Formats: sequence, C-alpha cells, structure tokens
Amino acid sequence: MSENPIFWIRRAEDQMQLGNSQGAVENLRRALSLDPDFAPAHALLAICLRDMKRLHAAEHEARIAVTLEPEDPMTLYALGVILVAKRQLKEAEQCLNQSLSLDPQNVSFLLSLAEVKKLQGDKKNVRSLLDKALEYAPDSPKVLTRYGFFMFEQGDRAHARGYAEQALRQAPEYDEALILMGHLLLREGEIESARDHAIAALRQNARDQSALSLMAAIKVRKSKLLGLWWHWMTFMESRGEAGILMILLGSYVLYSVARIYTEQNNYFLTSTIIMVLWLSLVLYTWVSPIAFQRELQKELESVTFTKEF
Repeated sequence: MSENPIFWIRRAEDQMQLGNSQGAVENLRRALSLDPDFAPAHALLAICLRDMKRLHAAEHEARIAVTLEPEDPMTLYALGVILVAKRQLKEAEQCLNQSLSLDPQNVSFLLSLAEVKKLQGDKKNVRSLLDKALEYAPDSPKVLTRYGFFMFEQGDRAHARGYAEQALRQAPEYDEALILMGHLLLREGEIESARDHAIAALRQNARDQSALSLMAAIKVRKSKLLGLWWHWMTFMESRGEAGILMILLGSYVLYSVARIYTEQNNYFLTSTIIMVLWLSLVLYTWVSPIAFQRELQKELESVTFTKEF
C-alpha cells in the first residue's frame, strides 16, 4: 500500500462522502502514522470525530492542527466547527473569522459562521452571511439548502420551497435538500410525499440523524396516539433531568392525594376511575416507545441503499 499520507487522506474523504466516519478515521490514523505532523490529517480527523460525537478527542486533534499550521484556514475552520458543536461560540466565532480573513470566498466558512450567528440569535447577520455564500456559489446545493432552511425557520415556506427545488434540480439526490423538501411537504399535509423524500435521503446515508428525525416526525403525524407520546417526551426532555424528576414526583403526589381524598369521602367510583386512568397512562408510556420503534423500523426496512453505501 501507499506510503504517501495524501493517498490515505483521499481514501478518508471518500469514506466521509459515504457516511462512514469510522472508516475515514482508520485511514487518517494511517496517514498520521506516516507523518505525525501532517496538519491536514489532524484537521480532517477532528471533523470525523465530531461527526461521531467524540467532541473532546475532536477538539484535541483540531488544536494540534492549529498548532502545526496556525495560518492555515482549514485548520482554523476545523477548530471552529468543533467549538460550535461544543457550543463554545465566542472562540468558534474567532476561529471562523480568522478562516474567512484568509479565504473570504469559502462558502463552507461562511455557512459555519452563519450557524454561529444563528445560535447567538443574530438573524440579521445570518442572512447577510447566507447572502454572501449565495453570491459566491449561486448554484451550490448546499448553500441553496441552507438558505432554504433559514427561510423555513422564519416561516417563509414559499421561498424555502423555491430554494429546495432549485437545490434538487442541481443535485436530485442531495440529502439535505431532500430533508428540507420533506419537512415542507409534511407541513403542507403531503405525508406520503414527505415519506418518499425521507427514504430517498436515508438511501444516501442510513445514519443521517436529520433524515431519521424527519421520518420520526412523519410517523408522529400519521398516528395521533404516538404523536401525543412523542410531543410529551420532547417536552420532558426539554426540562432536563431535575425537571423530569419534579414532574414525575408531582404527578405521583397528585395521584396519591386524589385517591386518598376520594376514598376518605366515599367516592369509590371516582377513586377507581382515577386508578384506572393512572394505570392506563403508565401502560401507554411503556408501550408507546416500543410501538414507535417498531413502526420506524418497518419504514427503515423498506429503504434500499445505494451501492456505494
């Protein structure tokens, strides 16, 4: 096999395109075994590790890359996107601004900085950065899709759909554009068409969390009972561990007080109804996630993947 680290980086890039982060990491480790101080390999390894949710290790690799090549826009970009994932937004913004000062027309840098501004709630600058990206790459499916998602989040579904359609004309199998169109169709009540777009995205990459989330949203829309459970779980997760504990404890206390009050006042039928409702709720919360997973699994089993994947 080749002793040139560039060869292994190219192989890693191919694996990343297929969504195989672990395979990419193995090739990058091989590149670094040949040249431990090769900054591009460290930078790309950092991005792969980020995709695998190994953020501490990703930051370590990105900082090595920046130490080796502090004026390389790609190493600064790698560190910037890792810090975005870790929500260290101030330092992430500094890194990405440095990247842009070295390569002002790089649309990946512009899109990542737009993500920082979005997380900071700075909609004005998000739009300004997206406008610049669109100016430099008007036919880029990635840029068109990101602009479409921005418009979708602002409630402008008509313009969002226009950007999604334009992106899909440029790249009919581009997964992010398929997901955007799927969400738009779902909002319009075209559930089966939304499902088709989610499946098309999953054919490109079965690990795509955005496509899986879209598929989950479709199942929620198709089943009111499962949808109720999904919305309840989303609410609970947003409360954090302490909030969940307080809600569950409070619910049980209310149930117990209601049972004691009704029994002490000889409202035995009411007490029985309360007990049945409580047990039904417990059963529902136990059965619903199992049913949801089975329904989602059926959808995923219908997906035929690309040969490359």
